[in-house]
Amino acid sequence: MGKPDRKRYIWLYCHSVEDKKRYQELADAAEVPLSKYLLGIIDDALAARENPENRVATVKEFDFLKEENKKLREDLRLRGMLIERLEAENKRQKEEAFLNPSFIGFRDYDPEIVEAIKNGPIRTPRLLEKLNIDPGDLERIEALSRQLENLEAHGLVERSSNGWMWAK
Repeated sequence: MGKPDRKRYIWLYCHSVEDKKRYQELADAAEVPLSKYLLGIIDDALAARENPENRVATVKEFDFLKEENKKLREDLRLRGMLIERLEAENKRQKEEAFLNPSFIGFRDYDPEIVEAIKNGPIRTPRLLEKLNIDPGDLERIEALSRQLENLEAHGLVERSSNGWMWAK
């Protein structure tokens, strides 16, 4: 590596130590060295001075992108809500198979139940919490109880004083 060229240095004297700290924090947040950060600001200011139309276009583009970002965030939020509703409906339909005694066909066990029980003994209140089941939602609790009873009847889980656990 060669020696730094002293002719290329600029010595910058800040108004205060706080100003230098603030500049350094901004450069750190941008993940660039302080000198590169400050040179970028200088270059941007000179480019705006030399070509004001370019600055106006940049500001317009920035405003457009900000608005588009806002719309995309709202769209993402709405899609997230829709996904949550669809997942809840899917769970409800799966639970329906356990609630209907005359159901004929394949019953799909909730893999979250199996995973929670496999991770060690778990008491019913903690299991409800882990599965995001409201303690007042008697229908979902009944569906969970039936799944646990079926798993127990097949020798896959056991009920103990410590809660539900995977059969050994």
